[in-house]
Amino acid sequence: EEQEKVTKELKESVEALATRIGPQGAATHSTPRTNHFLQKMTKQDDVEAFLMTFERTAEREGWPKESCAGLVAPYLAGDAQKAYFDLELKDAQDYDKLKGEIMTRLGMTTAVGLPTRTTTPKADV
Repeated sequence: EEQEKVTKELKESVEALATRIGPQGAATHSTPRTNHFLQKMTKQDDVEAFLMTFERTAEREGWPKESCAGLVAPYLAGDAQKAYFDLELKDAQDYDKLKGEIMTRLGMTTAVGLPTRTTTPKADV
């Protein structure tokens, strides 16, 4: 009888906790563990490939878009890091603006992700 009472109380406590946490579980309320997925950029890294990897990781892991600039910032280096620090605080917190600034500094566009050409290619004759 005592054991049934304890079991019932325990079950009620677990159900109450599950209700408070919600259907997605505790992971939805925790800080993303970026260090499990990302490494700091190096001089040899392709910035565009680095950002694409970050974006795919963020999407796969369900990281909120509004957090992405802050999540990627500690992993930036070189010109990408300078772009982050040169932006106004509000713009530095916007991933799309941050990425746009980085790509602009590298002479690339975010629309197609290819280097912009300053001269037209010559046709083979």
